Amino acid sequence: MTLTVPTVPALRTSGVRDGIVSSFLRTPLLLAGTAVAAAILTLAGWNWQAVGQVSVATFTAVNLLCWWILARRLRAEGRGFGDLLGRWRPADLAWGLLWAVVLFVPFSVGLTLVATATAGGFGRIGEVFTPPVVLPGGPWMWAVAAVGLVFPFVNAPIEELYYRGYAQGAFEASGRRAWAVWVPSVGFAIQHLFVAQSLAGIPAYLAAFFLWGLTAALIRRRHPRTLWPLVIAHVVTNLSFSVVPMVLLVTGQAA
Repeated sequence: MTLTVPTVPALRTSGVRDGIVSSFLRTPLLLAGTAVAAAILTLAGWNWQAVGQVSVATFTAVNLLCWWILARRLRAEGRGFGDLLGRWRPADLAWGLLWAVVLFVPFSVGLTLVATATAGGFGRIGEVFTPPVVLPGGPWMWAVAAVGLVFPFVNAPIEELYYRGYAQGAFEASGRRAWAVWVPSVGFAIQHLFVAQSLAGIPAYLAAFFLWGLTAALIRRRHPRTLWPLVIAHVVTNLSFSVVPMVLLVTGQAA
């Protein structure tokens, strides 16, 4: 039996391919999940355009599928999630909280500037984030709210594992350092168009999440041996932008 050892170009080609696939895999999965959610809303007699209001449930379903896909991929490579996450240190909590604040700056600037341009003025920025229709209250609302409570603790780790862990690592290993920063950031941004509450809000979300992802990729280089600071920063961000609005939605409709 002859043992074939991959050449350096072969390893680099494989790394680039793996980086691209993992950077954009979630987008078609979320597209399919959003289509299913829209169909369910339609069958329930509601307007499918309210699909953005249940995006937390769509993302959670896709996240669980992505956990399974990445676990199989890593197992085939002789690795596990721990190899991507790195060793936990108490200092990672402090770094994560710091990076959450830092990441909020480019995110909020990108969101505000593009939303202002889209709306035609800062005073009309609310129109960009207003859904065309609002789902009526009901038992479904409590189910979505329950999913929203666990969402940050599922979504943040899997997105960091895919974008700043596996994809960025694959590009870095293949020698494509520029790709390692830019390509996963583009994929990270595109997948978030499915959280937009309206079509008008899509450009603002794309800009905001691209800048968040780009900054996170640079932070990843500051912590090459651990992904935990970014996971913590991501959890904090998700708590702010998913759980808090969900609580307000539930309490507002229940009042």
